[in-house]
Amino acid sequence: MRSRKAVIAMLVGVLCACAAHSSDVKPETWRARLRAAMQQPVDSREGRDELSRLLVDAVENAEIERLTLAEVRAAFGAGIACEDSALCKQHGFAADDWYYPIGNAKDPHIKQLPTLIIGWDPQGRAARVYALRTH
Repeated sequence: MRSRKAVIAMLVGVLCACAAHSSDVKPETWRARLRAAMQQPVDSREGRDELSRLLVDAVENAEIERLTLAEVRAAFGAGIACEDSALCKQHGFAADDWYYPIGNAKDPHIKQLPTLIIGWDPQGRAARVYALRTH
């Protein structure tokens, strides 16, 4: 069984390699990477911050803005409604906008995960995308 440090180092290497060629990667691939990152266990601040870097790169390259609600749901699943989120309110998002934590905290010392927030226009398209980064 691999040590935690070895697993983190491997994850960091993979994420860095993926980010290095961002202009060569299709938006759909960035969306798939981001969806996979949403499921990643996070047991260190270093791992959390690597997911944060991936989130920033994905928001820049995944062309999320202007996707329909159905396309976002297909890419990432249903988001969490912003209605009770202080984070959403702090950044000016409405109650019916969605957010997605990036990763699953496995360490109680990790208080904030990187977070993707998507704001909808009246036609049901992503009009505003915000990445809360932790790095």
